[in-house]
Amino acid sequence: NSLLSTFTNGDENSIVSPLLGNVCFASSLFGFCFTLKSFAKLYADTYEGVNYVEFAKHLWGDVYFHSKSRKFTKKQPHSTANRSFIEFILEPMYKLIAQVVGDVDTTLLDTLAELDIRVSKEELKMNIRPLLRIVCNRFMGDFSGFVDMCVEHIKSPFDNAETKTNHIYTGPKEGILFNDMAQCNQNGVLMVHSSKMYPTEDCTFFQSYEQ
Repeated sequence: NSLLSTFTNGDENSIVSPLLGNVCFASSLFGFCFTLKSFAKLYADTYEGVNYVEFAKHLWGDVYFHSKSRKFTKKQPHSTANRSFIEFILEPMYKLIAQVVGDVDTTLLDTLAELDIRVSKEELKMNIRPLLRIVCNRFMGDFSGFVDMCVEHIKSPFDNAETKTNHIYTGPKEGILFNDMAQCNQNGVLMVHSSKMYPTEDCTFFQSYEQ
């Protein structure tokens, strides 16, 4: 956050935090992606009466769950108590991963049934890594948490057009070309932004990814 505040304007929101919903936890290896809110919704889908929006607000920082009072507190209820992020997110994930790795033939099926995760007999015969990816992906569900984060925290192309044009366009900041880009004018002069170059396998030329 300190680095972001150094290179952003003062009027821009340069704070990132899981509590704000602009941080996403993901693993391409295990095939999952979630935010605090999307993970909290897993609990709401399983247990009646859980307000996942309010629940998500207690899943980050120095917050602990007091099992006797059934309330969240800033004070550690006992010396071995874990923070809520560990108790409600990391530990369930660790236990699920550990069962896939070590208990495929014993308790895994019962756990999958309890979590309503359906895995075919053919998939259960897979090697650990692809099976782990399947289980984690089906446990977390789709990537709706990432989509929600983008919708809530990333400006639309129209709203961000002027900022992006100022950032990438090196020509004069006035006139028809700049104004058409800054206003996202679909009927304006056609301009192409070459954002990345991909070399061919024989390295004889590049293919350009353009917007």
